[in-house]
Amino acid sequence: MQFIEGESLAKVIGDLKRFREVKNVSTSRSFPSPGTSTGSREYCDASARLGVQVAEALEHAHEMGVIHRDVKPANLLLDARGNIWVTDFGLARMQNDSSLTLSGDLLGTLRYMSPEQALAKRVLVDHRTDIYSLGVTLYELLTLEPAFPGQDREEVLRRIALEELRPPRKLNRSIPADLETIVLKAMAKDPQGRYATARELADDLRRYLEMKPVRARRPTILQRGAKWARRNRAATAPWWRRRRCSFSWGCWPWRSAPGSSGRKKGGPGRRWSSPPSIGSPPRSCSPAR
Repeated sequence: MQFIEGESLAKVIGDLKRFREVKNVSTSRSFPSPGTSTGSREYCDASARLGVQVAEALEHAHEMGVIHRDVKPANLLLDARGNIWVTDFGLARMQNDSSLTLSGDLLGTLRYMSPEQALAKRVLVDHRTDIYSLGVTLYELLTLEPAFPGQDREEVLRRIALEELRPPRKLNRSIPADLETIVLKAMAKDPQGRYATARELADDLRRYLEMKPVRARRPTILQRGAKWARRNRAATAPWWRRRRCSFSWGCWPWRSAPGSSGRKKGGPGRRWSSPPSIGSPPRSCSPAR
């Protein structure tokens, strides 16, 4: 077993949170470099470079058929040269293990769990759960805030499974839009919406660092609305019933004002009686005299 001298990314993030009140963070670490502000482009780029290293390490594990299932800052070790190491494969399983994909167990550290892990149902949990957890780690590294805060276990699980993520730029305006888009794609609630592989995530982070267009795209307004409706079917159903009712009443034929002829060119005028009460048959119209 290799000995690595360094400290966890969780400790680095904790120290940076304590420094957030000052402009510049002065540390002797390789990350962030001395004098680097956590609100600078340099800090965001350094965070992205760490993300590339972790994504490549996860891709190697996935190629060997191993899923980590507990990717989080405490399991990422940063050495003095700026290299980051993925540690603690205690929850790792082989991809072809049936107990991994349909276990229904709640495994992993709460705040960094993917939605499919948090639901603890007999659903597919594959290598994309590691991609999600790495996205959560990058989110916290960039914003110095948890992606889904909560006071207790049930609240955090509910937010992970059902609530929309706060965009990172709402917490730190210095985060470049392309980097935010990459993090949001890695953290998509639906595994189909994430990067298909950790290699794709690493490649997109490199494109960002090289100032090239990234492959990730933000969901459209219609896509976001459809996702919200799927998660809130119980709330949207009564709304649609109310809309259908109001639409029916709004389409009731218009009645001419008293004293007007109500006639159209080329034909007799017609008038409608008042709308029928609910449940009674509609009344017929008769020619105006």
